[in-house]
Amino acid sequence: MNINLFKSMQTEFKKGLYVPLITPILYGSFDRQSMMRLIRSVDNYVDGYVPCLSSGEGQLISNKEWREIVKCVRSQTRKPLFPGIKRNNLREIASLERIAKELNCEGITVPIPFKTWKKNKRYFQNLLKITTSKIIIYNTENAYISSLKNLQELDSSGRIIAIKDSSMNKKFFAQMCKARMKGQISMRVLQGMEHQLDIPNGCDGFLVSLLNIEPALIRDMFWHPTRETNQKILRLFWKYNLGGSWFITLKALLLQKKIIRSAEEVRMTTKP
Repeated sequence: MNINLFKSMQTEFKKGLYVPLITPILYGSFDRQSMMRLIRSVDNYVDGYVPCLSSGEGQLISNKEWREIVKCVRSQTRKPLFPGIKRNNLREIASLERIAKELNCEGITVPIPFKTWKKNKRYFQNLLKITTSKIIIYNTENAYISSLKNLQELDSSGRIIAIKDSSMNKKFFAQMCKARMKGQISMRVLQGMEHQLDIPNGCDGFLVSLLNIEPALIRDMFWHPTRETNQKILRLFWKYNLGGSWFITLKALLLQKKIIRSAEEVRMTTKP
């Protein structure tokens, strides 16, 4: 790959806050009106959007709903949009990636699927062959990459532009941030857990669910971090049950604030 093109692709990802949007549901169907209100409520505070990830119950929505949700978000903002694709089948991921491109998304977000590097390496090699979009990878609590060497292998593709880290491995997160500062990796490093926002230098942003309900507070923590702000977020982390079924609590809080019209969960009523 041309080195100038590689650098261009990596630097297009803006430092800041990316909200993993919840999916508003009304009487069993996607609630476009509530999603529009939710976007308006956070837009002044965030730098980009990631619908259909874990907080959006992305594993339960059908492909038809996925398109409807992403299309709605795209219609409401010109900020970067990296919809999550929580699917196990590579061909299905590629199919949704093509829809993301049609809807002018800046890229996609894909969870790490396996616990072993050998399987993950093969998975991403194949994914990169059948897609062309930029990719944010998502280190989950259960399946994650924890080796800088392995991360550098993925980084060399030039198309994996960021990592959302929810592995809760603070040592490795600090290692990634240090590597970013030293130029050892080019992909951006994003913290994905609200109770670990006391981050080291080198972190490029937050991709946390609390942005749905407390965007101003999270913005303050990123741009003007203080111990007091972090303590407030830690209290909310437990109060809002963000260590449990967090999206359920977030929906209830958004309903209470009259931002969304229902706190219904996504039901797996139709197969993707």
